[in-house]
Amino acid sequence: MKIQEITKDHDTLIDWLKTINVFKDVPVKELIWLVKISEIRHVPAETYLYKKGELIAGTFIIMEGRLRLCVDEGMGRQEVDIFGPRDITGLLPFSRGFHHAGDGDSLDDLTYLFLSADHLEEMVCTNLALTAALVHVMIDRVRHFSIFNQQNEKMLALGKLSAGLAHELNNPAAAIVRCSKSLHQQLPPESQRPLYKFLDAVTADYVNYANNKLAMALSRVNGVKLSLSQRMDLEDSMWKILNKYHLDGNDDLIDNLIEAGFNEEDIKEFERYIPAKELSIILIYINDVSRVHNIVSDIDASASRISELVGCVKSYTHMDQGLVKKATDIQSGLITTIKLLEYKATELGLRIESTFENGMSHIQGHAGELNQLWTNLIDNGLDALEGQPNGLVEIKTASTSDYIQVSISDNGPGIPEAIRDRIFDPFYTTKPVGKGVGLGLDIAKRIVRQHHGIIRVSSEAGKTTFTVLLPFH
Repeated sequence: MKIQEITKDHDTLIDWLKTINVFKDVPVKELIWLVKISEIRHVPAETYLYKKGELIAGTFIIMEGRLRLCVDEGMGRQEVDIFGPRDITGLLPFSRGFHHAGDGDSLDDLTYLFLSADHLEEMVCTNLALTAALVHVMIDRVRHFSIFNQQNEKMLALGKLSAGLAHELNNPAAAIVRCSKSLHQQLPPESQRPLYKFLDAVTADYVNYANNKLAMALSRVNGVKLSLSQRMDLEDSMWKILNKYHLDGNDDLIDNLIEAGFNEEDIKEFERYIPAKELSIILIYINDVSRVHNIVSDIDASASRISELVGCVKSYTHMDQGLVKKATDIQSGLITTIKLLEYKATELGLRIESTFENGMSHIQGHAGELNQLWTNLIDNGLDALEGQPNGLVEIKTASTSDYIQVSISDNGPGIPEAIRDRIFDPFYTTKPVGKGVGLGLDIAKRIVRQHHGIIRVSSEAGKTTFTVLLPFH
């Protein structure tokens, strides 16, 4: 219904008020009082209705357009909420706050029904149902602001944690990476220097040959990925060849050789080129060098993983940035969030797969808040799949000329239709005690709203999809 139709007479306006959830059970006579005592106001876009600290003049019932509330708590101007059609804000019954906590400005041409604070006492005394409805609005508002403060505190705390992690872990991790790479360079075959005295008894040509073969094996090891059955077959083949040399720790020798990239043909080539007596010494030498290389590779991989995780946590919270909206890469945030949640998916025996549209533009947003949005939605999908075989969470992105679209789906049992309308309500949860307090989807909805976006859910048995639309501007 267009605003001109809503405001043409009292009856039409009362019918429209009845479409607001909190007014559904309010008697018509009380709504008639509200309409008669209030006034309809029109404000052009980009106009301040009030400033922080000003006395709250009355109650605002938004009819058309959007009203933005911003606060500045020393970390830059931040959007707290955006009120759209059918939202109620301003002074409410029994509220202890009489001054605006932030600035309110119109994002669009704004039309709202305004009830002056001068009539609040009369309403409380004569219109009990209307008063009770507005008290419910106040209770919800207190909850929302509590959630907002909790969200900020958690993100700030996580930012401090990641700053500590960056300081405590990143430097030693970087040092491990440097040292391991340096150690690689000092080891045979690069240095071509025998490490053991007993190699003096072996012809130099054989040592050089062994070093060259080791270099070749190490150069191809990362490109060869064996399945479990292939690995077992290779172990059996090499054991049959090496067992005749009666070397100590044959099983360890075979493991180290395979990890270093050697195969059955390499060992047979050794036998053709090096006499049996000297081959035993050469194999011991290669085993020891291979083991050191394997250990150093593990150190390198582990240290790199530490650095990657520290980078992920730092990127996730965007601790170096304030709360002012900036150009934000949605794909980068999703990738970071997926990396941080992969451990949970692995523990639950689930998979996370992603398909990203190439070349998506950035949006203006709070990167840390958006990462929390993705976390809540992906984590919600993983929880829905717990205990389910072949569980999969899929993340897809797409874009239009106006929006970026992010879809997060799971192949779980679905959301029952009876509760679908309540899943975004604060403190509503279907999870067992200790698994959640019902704030995840409410926070997700509020973050989307603060970015002027839309969040939708569709669900049936075998597929639930949350779709987020975020405007570029």
